Amino acid sequence: MKIVIAPDSYKDCLSAIEVARHIEIGIRRVLPTATILRCPMADGGEGTVTSVAAALNLPLQTVRVTDPLGRPVDARFSIIGETALIEMAEASGLERLQLHERNPMVTHTLGTGELIRCALDMGIRDFVISVGGSATVDGGTGMASALGYVFLDAHGKALLPSGKSLVRIAAIDATMVDVRVGRSTFRVATDVISPLLGTRGAAMQYGPQKGATPHMVEQLEIGLAGLQALLVKQGLLNPAALPGDGAGGGLGMGIRAFLNGTLISGAKAVADMVRLEQHLNGANYVVTGEGRTDLQSSAGKLCDYVERLSRQHNVPTILLSGQIADHTEEFTRRFRLAGAVTPPGTDVKTAIANSRSYLQEAAAAAFKSIC
Repeated sequence: MKIVIAPDSYKDCLSAIEVARHIEIGIRRVLPTATILRCPMADGGEGTVTSVAAALNLPLQTVRVTDPLGRPVDARFSIIGETALIEMAEASGLERLQLHERNPMVTHTLGTGELIRCALDMGIRDFVISVGGSATVDGGTGMASALGYVFLDAHGKALLPSGKSLVRIAAIDATMVDVRVGRSTFRVATDVISPLLGTRGAAMQYGPQKGATPHMVEQLEIGLAGLQALLVKQGLLNPAALPGDGAGGGLGMGIRAFLNGTLISGAKAVADMVRLEQHLNGANYVVTGEGRTDLQSSAGKLCDYVERLSRQHNVPTILLSGQIADHTEEFTRRFRLAGAVTPPGTDVKTAIANSRSYLQEAAAAAFKSIC
């Protein structure tokens, strides 16, 4: 029997690599001789680089860049053939900040641009950039400034990119942009389809979790709208808006505008990189999962993508998530088996402390029931 284990991480608990390992331990209690292929996954959020590198047994490149508050930090990226996989969360992610440091008015994506510049220095000209888990709402202006863009206020004075600077940007000077940018290809791997503006956008939907107060959200929304209009006016952005522009605090739009990038499904991008479709050949089961499965999981997130791809190859999929929040009938209809790893009524602290054993037990129980 061949089983492919292709999970996402359990956010704030277990990495995708750890999830896959503990699922395998549980399965081997029931099927000790099964052929098991661990294929840790991601969908453009945190952990994308480490998951892909682990699945492909590739080394990580570590460089010194700038964190969301301008401090030096070591960040990693991976080179897959002739493509650089860059994760903005490595440099500009929320995980880089303490809770009291979260403030999207002052954070920026400069470090993400520095990661791109490091890869350019290595001769890379093809990029996939995952944009989940950001600490920023700067529309990608920090990233752009690291690559030579200059943002000017109404008096022609250069601005330091940040959330609060957005409302002051009156012009964008592109005369000093790194010429290698125009000779490179950039794709944005995103786990969300959020627009730039509005109630589901970068500021209103995601700003509060990054530390934004209601007043900050209002200012950020105004700033992003102004940046979008200016980019269109200067011929840098066409079309003006696409689903996914709001990902990474507007970095989706920023990469489209400043790097002539395209938006792609993070789940599909990772699946292609780790050759998931190839691994499905001859498989009897696929196991996937995430920290919490809910209605958002059916909107292009990783487990949704894995199930759809597996179904195309007539391979049944088992879903083992930390929690299954609602509409469980949909998941039980689509998956051969869909179960929550965490016992009902378990508090968060206990669930995290016992996540490894819960996961192993759930995996063993799942295969005991179907084999």
